[in-house]
Amino acid sequence: MGAGRTPGGCTALEEDANSAEAGTTPASREEAAHIIAENDVAAFPRLRGVPGHQLEPVPWARVVVLAREATEAALGQLGRSPAALVVYHRFKLQVQQEYVGIADYVQVRVFGFDTACASDGRKEVVVPADLGTREPMVVWRPNDFPYHLDPDVEHHNVWSTRPLPEAELHKVVQRNRQGYEWVAFINPTPIQTIPSVWHAHIISRPLRQGGHANG
Repeated sequence: MGAGRTPGGCTALEEDANSAEAGTTPASREEAAHIIAENDVAAFPRLRGVPGHQLEPVPWARVVVLAREATEAALGQLGRSPAALVVYHRFKLQVQQEYVGIADYVQVRVFGFDTACASDGRKEVVVPADLGTREPMVVWRPNDFPYHLDPDVEHHNVWSTRPLPEAELHKVVQRNRQGYEWVAFINPTPIQTIPSVWHAHIISRPLRQGGHANG
């Protein structure tokens, strides 16, 4: 690992030293998944630096920087706390017992689509045949498992049956976040948890003196 500057301002060598001082070895993605699945609290410190995992709340100013950079490396630094990830993991297991996939559950829950019984007895979504020719369904809703953020910062999603242009997405946010400063972004495909259903992430907080409504 080189000594280049990281987005947080520390050098990579400094981060290596910090890990050594803490007596922890960063987990691989596979190890991280096992730690969460087993709720191995003693191993939570090893999740530091794993994309999508956050041991401490991400401050608002840092969220803005990462959202504006909008790369996989940057947005991977936003994530849920280990405790929230344990709950999320258990929730997904429950959903997968009832539905063919998480995407089926989301489209039923968010868009209200009907279900059919799959060959294995689980539910699968029935997407309307004319969905591609009608106006897109756009839904604003809180994230059920929000990122680990400061207490006054909120995490919402905009879901749509078709990808929204940036200008249209911003109109949706502006309608729902009056009096807030916000940032909007779409996670790159490698770190999307539900890539087959288009959605954007909106991070916001009440507008403060000198703040800007568009983050």
